[in-house]
Amino acid sequence: MFVRPSGAWRNGWLYLTIPSGEAEDLYRVRLDASSGTVSGSPQRLTLGSAYVTAPRLTADGLVFAETETFYDLYSVAEPAPRQLAGDLRKHTAETGTNLRHAIDPAATGMALERRRAGSLDQLWYYPLAGGNGQQLGAALQTNVTHVILSPDGRSAAYRLQIPAVQPIYRETIGSHQPVRICANCGMPNDWSPDGSHIWYTTGGQPARIGLLDVNSGQIGRAHV
Repeated sequence: MFVRPSGAWRNGWLYLTIPSGEAEDLYRVRLDASSGTVSGSPQRLTLGSAYVTAPRLTADGLVFAETETFYDLYSVAEPAPRQLAGDLRKHTAETGTNLRHAIDPAATGMALERRRAGSLDQLWYYPLAGGNGQQLGAALQTNVTHVILSPDGRSAAYRLQIPAVQPIYRETIGSHQPVRICANCGMPNDWSPDGSHIWYTTGGQPARIGLLDVNSGQIGRAHV
């Protein structure tokens, strides 16, 4: 794991940033000034989808900047041998910041997280063969994030971002019927190759990695 110390140090806390996927979060850790030793586990201070940069301590607290990435979804048909590729097909046209995309291994579709000022975080699914996008988790009417697609491309799993708990839901593509499979697990990271389980990261400190059976909801042993 690569960390970037920020130079921000106060009252025995050292502030640093740690890259994670498409984000870089801000952490703090106890550092003894006399011995130079670290005690305890790092505490994550941001749970975002942005790159945290230039954290600085001020008289009033800690300030930092965030840089977010965004993109649109395009596809192109695979050309025949010795032929030029065709025109790009753009699948996304809505306004907002698009981030945290997921493409299923079967290459049938793509899902992404969309943010708009003044509205809930949304998840959208787009079939790569063409056609209109469909919103995932719309019936839940709350912030939904961290979407992952099953190996066969038929299901999506995602997290609800609500205070105190982090439930995970599963939704069959096209059904518009989200089903809760864990009341308080964390952030879904990936599916098992056979599509029977989901690896997730807990939201507590220190964070752990857990295994969730998507059919029974049974939670396996959490790992450090």
